[in-house]
Amino acid sequence: MKALKTLLSLLTVCALLFAAVPGNAKTAAESGRGLHSAVAIDDDPEGGYTGDYVVICNPSENVYDGLSTGSLAGRINTQVEGSSSVIPVLDETRKVLIDVDGELMEETRRIYGKKELVHNPVKADYPVGSTKDFYIGYRNPDGSAGDITFKVLYVGANCRIWTPVGTGSNGNYYPLDGIDESYAKSAADAFDSKFDLMIESYGGFFDMNDDGKINLMFYNVEDGWSPSTGGGYVGGYFSANDFYNANKLPMIHIDTYPGVFNGETSSITDCYSTTVHEFQHLINFSNTYGWMATWLNESLSGSAEELCFPGDALVLRIVSWHNYYYISRSRTEYEYSPSVDLHTGASLTDWSGSLAQYGEVLLFSQYLYTRFGSTEIFKKIIQNGYNTSDQYSFEALKAATGLSMDTLWRDFFTSMIANCREYNLGFNLNEGYTPEGHYDLEDPYSLLCPVVYTGSGPVIIYGGGFITVKTLDGVFVPPENADPNLKYIGVDLDPENPPPPPPAGLLGDADGNGAVEAADALLILRYSMGIIGDEGIHLENCDYDGSGRIDATDALLVLRKSMGII
Repeated sequence: MKALKTLLSLLTVCALLFAAVPGNAKTAAESGRGLHSAVAIDDDPEGGYTGDYVVICNPSENVYDGLSTGSLAGRINTQVEGSSSVIPVLDETRKVLIDVDGELMEETRRIYGKKELVHNPVKADYPVGSTKDFYIGYRNPDGSAGDITFKVLYVGANCRIWTPVGTGSNGNYYPLDGIDESYAKSAADAFDSKFDLMIESYGGFFDMNDDGKINLMFYNVEDGWSPSTGGGYVGGYFSANDFYNANKLPMIHIDTYPGVFNGETSSITDCYSTTVHEFQHLINFSNTYGWMATWLNESLSGSAEELCFPGDALVLRIVSWHNYYYISRSRTEYEYSPSVDLHTGASLTDWSGSLAQYGEVLLFSQYLYTRFGSTEIFKKIIQNGYNTSDQYSFEALKAATGLSMDTLWRDFFTSMIANCREYNLGFNLNEGYTPEGHYDLEDPYSLLCPVVYTGSGPVIIYGGGFITVKTLDGVFVPPENADPNLKYIGVDLDPENPPPPPPAGLLGDADGNGAVEAADALLILRYSMGIIGDEGIHLENCDYDGSGRIDATDALLVLRKSMGII
């Protein structure tokens, strides 16, 4: 009888699928406590789009799909509010991290394709003091690819700390124990303290040596950096080649010069965020063989930094997104930079590795963390990204979230402007954030302000890209020659008569797993028919149409939402 009722329930939902949807059906999602107390959204084209700002986005999955806004001259407000009380956080001579993981991943794809990983039959033990020759093919401090002898300085619960023997013929190795003998244990303890959290949030790694340990290689990753010139340096990297070449170990390379020692002072803590960033890349490759799109892979590595060391990445990357070298406690908006492609409609997914792009992809992962309530969403994305190409990383996202890219793009870009958690259009802080060491900011997201386009256009916006404009007298009317496939969202911040916030939880997520799926529709239908009681069902998420009752119409709407129809 139970199986028959389940079948009847499924048939009922399928029959309802193509029925008419009530005109007052509406969507909602998680809510929290936001920096803006409320927000009103206007996506109805009639009479123009109202609000303080309008987000113009291209929801296409095609990075080459450029859509024109038409001329914006005379249609937008081009005045940007000023700033005061600035706090410098960056300068032109500061050492700046350069990320090379995308470059190395492309090389691995080209050389190895989807070549299977195999366990190392040696299962070697490497106690403290043991040595081994490792092939360093990328940015070798000797100046050319070749073997360097490393020794084990410390063995932690989940890692080994290696560093070169001696300083090398040119004195360029900068071994970790030559900087400070206590650093090896500190680095191991820091990694071990985050290991379980990383595995829980992103998945397991390919343990080639069957010993449960990651090998952390500390040496000078040659990048041309010097105290006199400053500038960019490679803080570390993960190379999948280490799985395939003679090294045959899961390895993360960490820079010691200037990553740990800058020629005058040293700090082992400076490399901690880099280590977990690269560990995500290693986990990601272990599960996807490197076939996750670079932008999404980097987004997840950014989330690892923020997960393990809340605030450390976020403050600087919000500043980078704005394209400024300071933070302000009073500024409310920034003028776009014509030299920053992302400010002028470039796709988030067209990876260039700019500082602004690292800022935006980190915010994207934080948006996912906020919307789905936990880091479990990151593991789901990786699990669904196996054996995919760049384009199919969209499929991994859709499978993990239960949402269309149209919805994800729209809500994420709107969140960048609304910054309002209470209305599911903002960003939550990771657990453990403290203002100390972060400019005494109670909430780093207070720094995130709209980047406003003040040109005359037309602007070509590519798939996965957006711009923000200020309205004239509170309304924006698109030009008649604007591409009809562009999406517009009016955003009114802290309106006088705000709409009620959405209910707590993800609307439609009846089973509370963080996504809206067909199983939720079935659960709602069974509850509405009296087949099941309220045990195990999140009733606060089930009244999808806001009618005050839970019935078959809610089940229909949830099913259609799960299929991307609405």
